[in-house]
Amino acid sequence: MILIGFPGSEGVYAPKGYISVQKEGKLILNGNAYFSRGTSIRIDKGGEISIGNKFYCNSNCFIRCTDKIHIGENALWGWNITLNTYDGHSVYVDNKKNINHGYISIGNHVWIAANSTLSKNVTIGNNCVISQHSLLTKGFSSDNLLIGGIPAKIIKNNISWSI
Repeated sequence: MILIGFPGSEGVYAPKGYISVQKEGKLILNGNAYFSRGTSIRIDKGGEISIGNKFYCNSNCFIRCTDKIHIGENALWGWNITLNTYDGHSVYVDNKKNINHGYISIGNHVWIAANSTLSKNVTIGNNCVISQHSLLTKGFSSDNLLIGGIPAKIIKNNISWSI
C-alpha cells in the first residue's frame, strides 16, 4: 500500500508536495510506503530511487535524485528531511571540475530524525539513528550507530532503537 499526503505530525505545517519523475527516471517502491503532506520527490533524467518495505516519511521531506538513492526496509523519517545527490552547480579547483553528484544508500531499520540532511556519496549502515539537525556529507557504513552533528560524526556505537 502506498499512501501519499496523510497529515503527519500534529503541529507541523505542511504545504502540498509533489512527485516529478523525468525521462528515464525510476521510482521503485518495494512494499508499503507512507509519505506525509509536503513531501516532494524529484527524480531527474536517469535518476533512480528504490525504497524498501515499511517506509514512513513525515512532513516536508525533499528528495532530489540525479544519481541513485537506495533506502532499505523499516525506515522511519522525521519531518524536514532532505536527501540530495546533486550539488546543483559546478565547482572548479585549479581549473578542474569537481564531481557534483553521487549516490545515497541507507540500510535497513534506519531512523532519520527531524531536520537532517544527507548529501551525495553518503552510506548509512543498518539499525542506525541519525540525530536531529544533522548534516551528513560522508558515509558511515557500520551498523548500530548513533550519528549526529554538523558535520555528522559517530556519537555512540552498539545502539538499537524501536518505535
